[in-house]
Amino acid sequence: MRTFLMCLLIISMSSCKVYTVTTQNGDNSTVVYYRSNDTIQVSKFDSIERIYDSKYYKYGRLTKHFIYNYDSETGYYTKLTVDKSLGINGSYISYYPSGATYQSGTLAQVPGFKIENSDIKHEISILSTLDDSTLIDVGKFIEYHENGKIKLKGKYSPFYYEITDKVDNITLGEPVFIKTERIAVKNGKFKYYDHNGHLLKVETWHEGHLKESRTAK
Repeated sequence: MRTFLMCLLIISMSSCKVYTVTTQNGDNSTVVYYRSNDTIQVSKFDSIERIYDSKYYKYGRLTKHFIYNYDSETGYYTKLTVDKSLGINGSYISYYPSGATYQSGTLAQVPGFKIENSDIKHEISILSTLDDSTLIDVGKFIEYHENGKIKLKGKYSPFYYEITDKVDNITLGEPVFIKTERIAVKNGKFKYYDHNGHLLKVETWHEGHLKESRTAK
């Protein structure tokens, strides 16, 4: 059973007792941490005891929520901060298998695409289920070398990419659907560095189009 101690220093040293309750759900488990009968943390673990969801509470209110994603092939994992007012949005940090920081940035949850210019509601509903939403990078993005030095930094912006698709197997006038896809694209300057932190290259981007690439002197 997982336990931890929290201590407060208020004039003189005193200890705060924390106890836990663990429940099993198949191979997964949930651990609830209590202090003075108040829930302060709820964490979920997979079958090999890797944490994949953790919520923190203060005075009964949710204050922080993290989701952890693991890539079994590379060994990398990502810690995503969930913004409860926006859904699965927030800052994230990805880590190398060694534990060193790999990438940091911010994700936004947006509709994958919307469909316009058609009166055939049945076909719209079918296409809409292909991708109801997607997570894309927005704002500042940094990638690191494993030694902790910055490898590249720049900024991503949401971009609306329109695709015109003719839908097959429809006999009612062969309607045309306009799909507007939301993707993340590079915007502004992207700077690249070597393992020692020396600037190698500067790229200038506008809405996903490379405008200039300059090698550092």
